[in-house]
Amino acid sequence: MSRARRLLPWLLGCALLGSVGYVLRGWHLEAVSQRPLLAVSFDHLDHRTQPCADCHHNFTDDTGGGPCYHCH
Repeated sequence: MSRARRLLPWLLGCALLGSVGYVLRGWHLEAVSQRPLLAVSFDHLDHRTQPCADCHHNFTDDTGGGPCYHCH
């Protein structure tokens, strides 16, 4: 059996696996962009010992405003 015939199944398998990965990645990105953000309940009283700027860093490093979800 020639070398090309031995490599053909491996190459086809890799191409198939890559194609499946590409499709799944596209599906995932589309699903994420169409889903509304989940509601999160965060009680500030549980984090009183934490400096506010650790979480609300956008006020100290000027990285923008709005909900945390836009970046995180």
